[in-house]
Amino acid sequence: MIHHDRPARLASGEWRTAISGDSGFPDLVLARRGVVIFAELKKNTGDTTDAQDKWLGALGTKAYTWKPKHWLSIRAALDGKRIE
Repeated sequence: MIHHDRPARLASGEWRTAISGDSGFPDLVLARRGVVIFAELKKNTGDTTDAQDKWLGALGTKAYTWKPKHWLSIRAALDGKRIE
């Protein structure tokens, strides 16, 4: 199962995602056979914000920051393995 909150572009051209709760919640939530993975998605050059780091820390070992250049680690996580 997959959950992703899709941002929307405002008339001003800015992007916003409507949320309730603390900001910084990960972009993607995946669940399969009792395992839940939280992933913050970034460009290869992107960095997480303090709010995102707070969520990722609170979520623990099944929380990731995923960038395209880390594809092998992403595949490992999806296969149930953890590679740093």
